[in-house]
Amino acid sequence: MSVDIAYGRTNESGQPSPGMRTGMLSLALRRANNIQCQTLEVNKAARRTLNGHGSSVAWLTGLSGAGKSTVASLLENRLDAVGSDPTGLMATTSAMG
Repeated sequence: MSVDIAYGRTNESGQPSPGMRTGMLSLALRRANNIQCQTLEVNKAARRTLNGHGSSVAWLTGLSGAGKSTVASLLENRLDAVGSDPTGLMATTSAMG
């Protein structure tokens, strides 16, 4: 695998500025050889039967202050109200501990 590398600044068109150092870095891909597939005792089908519904993810992205946490909270409340078992993981609250 080769990776193009550049040090310094580029101009408006993304081209290297005069005097900018560029080069090629060759790296060997290192892959772990000790990773095993683990069979789950409670697989997706069993979990679907246990919960009475499938699973899905709502991934909210946006600028700071755009209302992502508000929408996530409203969605979690709505899903709870209709008998689902929502689990909300928010990076902002997770980061705060």
